[in-house]
Amino acid sequence: MKRRTRRNKIAIIRSILSSATNEIQKTALMYAVNLNHKTISYYLNELIKRGLISETANKGFQTTEKGKLLAKRIEEYEKHLEEAEKIKKSVLEVFDNKSKRNSKAVTEMGLH
Repeated sequence: MKRRTRRNKIAIIRSILSSATNEIQKTALMYAVNLNHKTISYYLNELIKRGLISETANKGFQTTEKGKLLAKRIEEYEKHLEEAEKIKKSVLEVFDNKSKRNSKAVTEMGLH
């Protein structure tokens, strides 16, 4: 069974901003992003203060244009992190004790 890792603050913010692109009620948002009431309330208050989410007339929430831009930037950041992890893995394979994998990794990196 795979152990679930905790999300960091950036991932939570992206999740909230992405889930609220259309108007959504607090409870539905809470379930969509898998957060408890206390935690979603904290993040919503912080995002509202910063103009990233607005409260609608129907007591719902919706991501602002500023929030949509931030969500896009976070997605770019996460893609760069994924790419960096791939590079890290290939660099570490160079120092792996298994000679076949080592030579393959060196060749793939163009270090032959």
